[in-house]
Amino acid sequence: ELTTIMIRIMGLSLPLMAVEFAIGGSLRGAGDTRVPLIATVAGLFTRCALAVVFTQMGSPVTWVYATLIGDYLIKAVILLWRFHSGAWQKNTRVVRS
Repeated sequence: ELTTIMIRIMGLSLPLMAVEFAIGGSLRGAGDTRVPLIATVAGLFTRCALAVVFTQMGSPVTWVYATLIGDYLIKAVILLWRFHSGAWQKNTRVVRS
């Protein structure tokens, strides 16, 4: 039963994970590495904080699983904001050999 719930939670987080992989990789490839790092750290802190809160409240383990959604949501919002702002284009450097 718990495995089924975990798979459903992962299914909900997969579109957000795809945004993180695609947009985060695009930003890093363009030379803008600071914002993807900030997004990763913010997502990690969100996941850990929510897991602690749910654990302290005595919530079922499925709520701890659900912290994945919060993690990927924070990352997706930060990365999409940065991408749509266009500020990453100013950080690109052309390396010529």
